[in-house]
Parts: sequence; C-alpha cells; structure tokens
Amino acid sequence: MTYQEFYAHIDCRFPYHDTAAWQQLIAQSLEIGGDAPFLVLHEICRLPTSVTLNLEQHLAMYAYWKVAFSHPMQDIVEPRIIPVCSSKQLVCC
Repeated sequence: MTYQEFYAHIDCRFPYHDTAAWQQLIAQSLEIGGDAPFLVLHEICRLPTSVTLNLEQHLAMYAYWKVAFSHPMQDIVEPRIIPVCSSKQLVCC
C-alpha cells in the first residue's frame, strides 16, 4: 500500500473500537514509513463527532503508538497529546 492509499484508507475511518484493527494500522504505518505513523497519531487524536472514547481508551491508543514508534519528534508532540485527547480539540466532521 502506498502512502496515499494508506491515508485514504484511514482518513475519518479509524477503527477506534477495534483494538486489533488499530494496532494493525499502527504496524502498517511503520512499514510504510515516512510520516505515516503521524497520520495514525492524527487519527488517534482527532475523534469523529460520532465516536465516543473515554480518556483511558484514548490514552491507551497513544501509549501503544508511542511504544511501537520511536522517533525524536515524540518529545515535541507528547506534551500536546494528553491535553488534546482530554479536550477533544481536534474533531473531525
């Protein structure tokens, strides 16, 4: 799968309530490389208005992503992850 295909596959279609599926998407993003893992992080943070997650579930996704993907940018984005997940600042239509 190309980067563009991956983006189209997950954009506003992230399987928030299917743990095996979102874990597979994280693994797939690592295989694609580049900033594909950050596409997944964006989807993790940007819940559609139709999706409800408690903070624990939301942060569990982020924690899994963080362990799976080691990158220097994590130090930059991590301070914003918990506030964004807590406040739902990034919302998809």
